[in-house]
Amino acid sequence: MEKLVYQMFILGSGACLDDALSKGLGGVIFFTKDIPSEKTFKDSIKNIKSKSMISPFLSIDQEGGRVERTENIRTRRVSPRVAYKNGESFLKKQSAEISEELHNWGINA
Repeated sequence: MEKLVYQMFILGSGACLDDALSKGLGGVIFFTKDIPSEKTFKDSIKNIKSKSMISPFLSIDQEGGRVERTENIRTRRVSPRVAYKNGESFLKKQSAEISEELHNWGINA
């Protein structure tokens, strides 16, 4: 039962993360403070996967503009509203680039 309960939650980084991962935590969310460099980000993802009882959701709130969690490792993008004002093709291109970057870093949710 405990494993099933842990699977229902997503946590940020913190002192209890490793323990929760070993008990079946459902996922981890990354914030700007968790991504000081690309190497640290990739190492964190590798570490999380190695300590997880199950394959966790690795998530991030990232859409450009004010919400740019990877601002320490890449140039900021325009907000979705500004991207849309630049045309639908611009918006689709930016969205695809963000998606591809996150996938390449290991984000899966």
